[in-house]
Amino acid sequence: MTNKAKQLAVRMETYAKFPYLIEITHPTYGVYRYANSDENITYNGDTYLAGCFSITPPERKENSIGDAKLSISAIDQEWIYNIRNTDERAKIKFLATIVYDDAMHVEQVEPLEELEFTLTKATWDTKFAISWNMTFDEGMGLCVPCDKATANKVPASK
Repeated sequence: MTNKAKQLAVRMETYAKFPYLIEITHPTYGVYRYANSDENITYNGDTYLAGCFSITPPERKENSIGDAKLSISAIDQEWIYNIRNTDERAKIKFLATIVYDDAMHVEQVEPLEELEFTLTKATWDTKFAISWNMTFDEGMGLCVPCDKATANKVPASK
């Protein structure tokens, strides 16, 4: 975060927005970009469409990051179609940002935090909302049995 963004975040008399930007990359259906904002947001030359979604943040521990949850509006049924017609997993890049006007009243967008997840376990309901688990690292859930290296198992050890 730049010093300007830090200053604006702590000043009470400034106006700034803190939208989340998400970029969903699906191997078959391409890239979708959404902003939980009332209006589209342009960041790094890409337009993030105003959308309705919510993110439940991942649980963070000393040595791991748990799963997060994404719920997105499916009023147009496009994502339900995409999910039903493929078994490939999508990736999501999650970006927390600060949006403010600079001294010349030009909207500035600065990143605050960026994480990438794999979308798993899609479900949808009658309220036209789709929910995914956002898995940070699928390898974190693997249980590897502990074994002792002996001369019979590892001949080079003594």
